[in-house]
Amino acid sequence: RVEFRQAVETPSQLFAEPDMLTERLALVFGPEKHGLTNEDLSHCHRWMSIPTLPDCPSMNLGQAVAICCYEWARQSSISSIAPADPPASLAPQATVEVLLHRALLLLREVEFLQPGNEPALTRRLRRALLRHRLTRDEAEQLCAVLSRTLRQLDARPD
Repeated sequence: RVEFRQAVETPSQLFAEPDMLTERLALVFGPEKHGLTNEDLSHCHRWMSIPTLPDCPSMNLGQAVAICCYEWARQSSISSIAPADPPASLAPQATVEVLLHRALLLLREVEFLQPGNEPALTRRLRRALLRHRLTRDEAEQLCAVLSRTLRQLDARPD
């Protein structure tokens, strides 16, 4: 069961975007029979799927890797990208996780989180943060805002 929806791109669509050729990139492949779990997907910035025929809905992992590498190499070789200004560096995954952790601390402090909804809400918040492709500066600034808010809440007289 998919808890959230996100656009699923083909390898050629994904690698056609200039920033996909200049940013650090990790491709995550799931098991051939059932793919990645919701928890796995919640850690991914983008989703990609290789179109297959209905009577053969999955493919061998080696074939999937080869197709993705081919599309990446093909787009890299035909792309003549020379941006005037280099794109802003995306926030590293570790910074996004720190931001998520501080957001969850704040949500616990204001009693927004309930015992049963924390895992699903955590995945949904992580997906939202990754979908917005925050820069390092943006993520660090949001971390600072959340830290200040938590300190102010802790300093309140009861």
